[in-house]
Amino acid sequence: MGTKTQSTVDKIGLKKNSKLNTYNPFLDLTNDQLCELFDSSKKENDTYTFKINTSKLATLLDNMGSIKLDDATLEATIKNKKISHMILSFTGKQTVNKASADIDISIELSIKKLNKINFPNDLDSYIKETAED
Repeated sequence: MGTKTQSTVDKIGLKKNSKLNTYNPFLDLTNDQLCELFDSSKKENDTYTFKINTSKLATLLDNMGSIKLDDATLEATIKNKKISHMILSFTGKQTVNKASADIDISIELSIKKLNKINFPNDLDSYIKETAED
C-alpha cells in the first residue's frame, strides 16, 4: 500500500544501453500497397491532395480495430519532382472497451534545404542542428 517500485531494464529482459525499436507499418508496405492507401488525388498548381483510404490507414495505425477514421488526407507541394511541404491529417475516434476518445491529428513537414541532412551514426552523441544552419 503506497509503495512505489521502479523496474530497471535488466529486470524486464533488456540489456543495459540497448536501443528500443518500434514497428513502422509504412516501411513494410510494398509500392503497390502504398498506392492502394490512396482513394483519389487532385492537383492544383504545385499542390497535390491525396484522399487516404480511412479503413486501410486505421488498420495500419491499430490492427486491433480500436480506431475508426472519418477523414484522412495527405497534401503535398511538389515542384520539379521535389517535395517541399507536406501535411498529413486525419480525424476519427479510438474506442477501447466502452471508453472512447476523439482523434484529430495533423503532421506538417516543411523542407528548407534539400540534400543537406546529415544523419549521425551514433544517436547518443547527436547534437541537434537547426535547418537554418
